[in-house]
Amino acid sequence: MLDRPLLPVSAVRQALVVSTGDAGVPSVSPHYDLLTRELVFRFAARLSAGTLYRVELLVPQALGKPGLRAFDGAPLAPGPVPLAFNFVTAGARSRRPASPPVEVEPNCADVAAIFRTACAGGCCHGKLAPAMGLRLGDEDDLVRTALGKVARQTDTGGSIGVPSVSPARFGVAMPILDPGSPATSYLVYKLLLRSENFAPCASGCDAFPALPGADRCLPLSAVERERLREWFVRGEGMPLDPGRTVDGACDDLGVQRHLDCASLRVLTRFLENGTRCD
Repeated sequence: MLDRPLLPVSAVRQALVVSTGDAGVPSVSPHYDLLTRELVFRFAARLSAGTLYRVELLVPQALGKPGLRAFDGAPLAPGPVPLAFNFVTAGARSRRPASPPVEVEPNCADVAAIFRTACAGGCCHGKLAPAMGLRLGDEDDLVRTALGKVARQTDTGGSIGVPSVSPARFGVAMPILDPGSPATSYLVYKLLLRSENFAPCASGCDAFPALPGADRCLPLSAVERERLREWFVRGEGMPLDPGRTVDGACDDLGVQRHLDCASLRVLTRFLENGTRCD
């Protein structure tokens, strides 16, 4: 678990070196969880039984070199957890691993239902004068104004309205919702700015009980939230508190203005799966 959000392009398989003198090593694929800041490397096949392995998480030695970096480019720093270690695998087992639970995958309608309650009331991101042109009231709104569309607060690149795949400065020309990538979706970072959005789900979570981490999220520290604001996340976190306004727009008093961990999981899973809106 990392104490800072990662620069997504640094979380690649080359950031981890696994070696052994006796057998080949299966390839690894990384998975970065923005809601807990956990980076997991999964092997493509089983490791050899009863074998000594060496693992090293790389600290980048120069720009362009493999290794983990924070979103602002700061390199991974040594800490209390060792960045290199050895382990020995157990002996051969005949038992097959248990099958993972069947997961109900969220779709566009599920995400729109979450935003409709917390973000589309009044005039924040509803139909009437939506802030920043972003409408979150239904599935059509998501497709037309959010999926793959550049967030206005980040539209400082050379080509206005065109998402940047790998900008020199992270956060420039970032999509509001980036299909396939929660860690490069501007709206997710706007949600990260509010610690209230990480609260456990109080009710209404039965539809997605098997989503990984549906009851486990880790809010950012106040220091890290301020770093995000200084680097690329403009304005306040979403959703706004009751009674607050955006760009002079109206707001409904008394309406719930935060999400919860389960809702964040629905959103990030939806993005990871490529934003299915059929």
